Amino acid sequence: MRFLFSLLLLMNLQGEIFAQQDSLKKVAPDSIQQARSKMLFSPSPKGAVIRGALIPGWGQVYTHKYWKLPIVYTALGTAAYFIGVNYWSYQQTRLGIDRRIDADPNNDYNPLLVRDFNYKQYDVSTRTTEDLFKVKSYFRHNLDLSVIAFAAVYMLTLVDANVSSHLYNFNMSEDFSLSPRIGPTSIGFTLNFK
Repeated sequence: MRFLFSLLLLMNLQGEIFAQQDSLKKVAPDSIQQARSKMLFSPSPKGAVIRGALIPGWGQVYTHKYWKLPIVYTALGTAAYFIGVNYWSYQQTRLGIDRRIDADPNNDYNPLLVRDFNYKQYDVSTRTTEDLFKVKSYFRHNLDLSVIAFAAVYMLTLVDANVSSHLYNFNMSEDFSLSPRIGPTSIGFTLNFK
């Protein structure tokens, strides 16, 4: 009877031991491998900025922030679009002023369409020279603002890549608590990290 009881106890323990080993085999390698791969890759802030300076958005790819790429390219594309529109309007207005001042009959024969403040096209011959100079300075101002906006967005992408690389291995654990602390000499709060 003792032998049978010992045999049943051994078989029961053997099943539990194998079950524990199987669960460890399934869970442990995955989590260890993920933690190891996360610790092995630590992006360099300098490398992220250099990559982002060479090709816009490469710094975000380097720091594995792929979701920021549409934002980066939309902002840069919008600024580039306004640079193009304002540059074309500025050049057309400048050409219209040159044709007005030139007073060559050949140039007056070929009317030129330029844009006004509302980006509507009109013929140069219908406006005064003073109006054309105002429109030219307006588009020059808008062109300057568009270039500044493009440069600002470009610099923000570099700053974002730098900050993302610094915070890549930052622990975002939800195991923290804020609790009130009331003592005999002071009242305050305690922030506990686990």
